[in-house]
Amino acid sequence: VAVLCALIAARRLARWILRPVTELDLTTRAIAEGRMDARVRAGGRGPAELRLLERRFNAMADAVSAALERQRAFVADASHELRTPLTVLSLRLENLEPHLTPDGTEEFAEALAEVDRLGRLMEDLLELARVEAGTAAPEPIARTALRARLAIWHDVYAARKLTLAVEFEDIGPSTAPLPAAAARIADIALDNAAKFVPPGGAVTVRLEAGVLRIADDGPGLEAEQFEAALGRFWRSPGHGNVPGSGLGLAIASELARAAGCELSLRPAAPHGLVVELRLPEA
Repeated sequence: VAVLCALIAARRLARWILRPVTELDLTTRAIAEGRMDARVRAGGRGPAELRLLERRFNAMADAVSAALERQRAFVADASHELRTPLTVLSLRLENLEPHLTPDGTEEFAEALAEVDRLGRLMEDLLELARVEAGTAAPEPIARTALRARLAIWHDVYAARKLTLAVEFEDIGPSTAPLPAAAARIADIALDNAAKFVPPGGAVTVRLEAGVLRIADDGPGLEAEQFEAALGRFWRSPGHGNVPGSGLGLAIASELARAAGCELSLRPAAPHGLVVELRLPEA
């Protein structure tokens, strides 16, 4: 009886000591999954030293969250404030065109192209800041609406001598809608494919079993480049001359994370790239 009572007391004592550790583990897991507002609840039970550690952890999480928020606010404010001077600069450059000499026409076109590139970069930075701040539109999109939206790309692809095929599984009245991020991610993947796939190539958009795949038969990427391609400002070493800001897939990755989806890049057979978005239902 004495041994049994000692075992029961030891078990309760161990649970009392380890309770703060369990709460810390759950909170760190939540933060790692992107829930930056997760905190250890105050007023719990456990040793005073571990409770002090929990308070220090909450203070550290608050400081990190505030720093991230300041960084996002700075990017958003800087991008927004730079749009006006860039627009004015572009207009003034265009007004100089009638006064150019033939020798300066080429440099004038290059200057306008650089201003346009800066404008696109500012827009992408602003959108990335909005996504990270959680201000993206949360309204879901119907599957029929997504298919109609993708149909707009047929004209773009036809102008570039590319083939676009859209294949959706059977859609019924009770089919669940898709996260709003799916449409934006599909647009980003199709825009990238239009840039990198050579004329005569083909792109296929397929939705089945809760997975949205955009596959092309372009040059693709090396296996070691898949993870890096989802980062910010990453450009393929072999395609540095292709217009773009290097933020498209980074925005798509943040959109997928915010919507509870999983975005990954895979090789296509025999060559090309597959952008795969696994929806929450999958």
